[in-house]
Amino acid sequence: MINSFVLTKLVLTGNGLEPAVIEFKTGLNVITGPTSTGKSFIFDCINYMLGGQSLDRKPPEATTYDKIYLEIRADNNIYYTLERAINGGQYNLFETKYENTKSVTPKLLLAKLDKDNEDNISTFFLNLCNLSNKEIRKNKKGTKVALSFRDICHLSLIPETEITKIESPIFAKGGYQKTKELNVVKFLITGLDDKSIIAEPDEKVVQYKKGKIEILDELILTFSNKVNTSKNQETDEQLAFLEKNILGLKQEQSDLLNQYTINDARRKSLSKNIFNNETSLEHLNDTLSRSELLKAYYNSDIKRLNSTIEAGLLLSENNQNLSFCPYCNNEIKALSSDDEILSTIASCEKENEKIDFLLLEVEESMLLLNKEKEEIQKLIRGETNALSEIDELINANINVSLNKIANRFNELYTKRDEILNTKFKEESIGKFIEFKSEITNSIQEKQEKIFDELSTSTMFPISERIFEILKECNYPDLDTVSFSEATFDFVIGFKNRNLSGKGERAITYATFVLALSEYLDTKNYYFGVPVFDSPLVTYRKPNSNGEGISEDLAMDFYRYCAIKSLSPQIIILENEEPPSDILDKLNHIKFTKNESEGRYGFIPR
Repeated sequence: MINSFVLTKLVLTGNGLEPAVIEFKTGLNVITGPTSTGKSFIFDCINYMLGGQSLDRKPPEATTYDKIYLEIRADNNIYYTLERAINGGQYNLFETKYENTKSVTPKLLLAKLDKDNEDNISTFFLNLCNLSNKEIRKNKKGTKVALSFRDICHLSLIPETEITKIESPIFAKGGYQKTKELNVVKFLITGLDDKSIIAEPDEKVVQYKKGKIEILDELILTFSNKVNTSKNQETDEQLAFLEKNILGLKQEQSDLLNQYTINDARRKSLSKNIFNNETSLEHLNDTLSRSELLKAYYNSDIKRLNSTIEAGLLLSENNQNLSFCPYCNNEIKALSSDDEILSTIASCEKENEKIDFLLLEVEESMLLLNKEKEEIQKLIRGETNALSEIDELINANINVSLNKIANRFNELYTKRDEILNTKFKEESIGKFIEFKSEITNSIQEKQEKIFDELSTSTMFPISERIFEILKECNYPDLDTVSFSEATFDFVIGFKNRNLSGKGERAITYATFVLALSEYLDTKNYYFGVPVFDSPLVTYRKPNSNGEGISEDLAMDFYRYCAIKSLSPQIIILENEEPPSDILDKLNHIKFTKNESEGRYGFIPR
């Protein structure tokens, strides 16, 4: 066995409640006890955690619990724990044992199969069983659907209400999808799904395709009326000529753009230089203005000092006995000594010498500044003339030429588009005709499709395995086991299975599940754990009117499951206990329905 899983623990939890725990082992697990101890509820919980829609039958003592955990072990010895609210909803998947779930972050799994989201419970179990990405035919038209894990659950999870049914064990409750259910079993036995089948289109698809044909006819007619048929060679020559001209124009355009780039760079450089030079000129003019003011200031100082010297000379001589100053005409009330006047004259003359030197420096500086100003003005005039020439070259030459090329491009592209449009329509007509032919062929008169059905020969290995199991169980009057294509059920000892009593139907139903499980043990895929609710319930019932089975047959069935079965795990829920000689070869969980003796039931009391 390459892919499988086994159940290891089932836990119910509730806030402040003692958890209800069942631990499973590999091999045979038998849970026995009187009615109303929770055996069928255990079955329902397993079914619910394996993708069942709801948990409808809840015993009163379970209503205060709110979560269910199912711990499983894959055959690569990796543990998973599934968590789900008891009232429904999605799943949490923990990649660990149940006791470690509080320290692990779970992954959300959707409760329903979703082809666009692999994180769902069905895909999870299909991957464990190596059954992912399979397709099953569901009707005579060949319509296929993706295999869901729930499509195979009814073959391994057998409730008490179904174990004795008259219908074939191949079909699920109700048998509403018999074609699909037959093909699921055929796939499990042969390993070949129906992915390669091409389904017949339904009537809506056919009408849709006919509508497409009408649209294609209109397009073909419209395009044919608008196309002037021309020789392909002439059209190709015209296209080649146009492409050559377009290529030449692109080269001219590229050359002009290069010229534009070069001259535009020069224009920007000149504009920058002119700006910088004009800024420098402004600074020079400002400096010259300040130099003129300084020069005037120096000249004023010299004039003032010369006046002081002349006045001093007149006063020092004072030959004329001046009573008034000859310069300011103010009355002379007192005269300094000749020494003081001569000292003042000497100071003024010395100051005049300094100012004369500074005035000379200012005049020389102004000469240099004026010379620099003339050079900058000359430079600005030259750059301004060069900028005007470049502007003229760009605007009157390059831009005009580029506009002419653009107009020429439009003409050439328009002509080329007209030719290409004609070619496109001609080619489209051919494609429309080809497409119309394909659609027409796809909706031609349907031929009767013959599919491989579930046959006696296909079911032979299962029939053979059922025979071997029943023989090991000492089933009475056992001659042969075969599969009937008429009833899709088994013929056991030359008697149709559906004609047998309840007890025989129950044990042969369980045998079919075991046979399928053991057969798949030789494959590289699996289908789940066989779980039986009350497969032997009728064997001790009084007044069974021939509906029951013998105690020996029931005990031998237990012995086979415990000792000889090749199934990795089997779970049986029964009222009666297995024989004492095999108790050491199975996991026996016994409910007593007695609070003072052993375990009362599934839910702690």
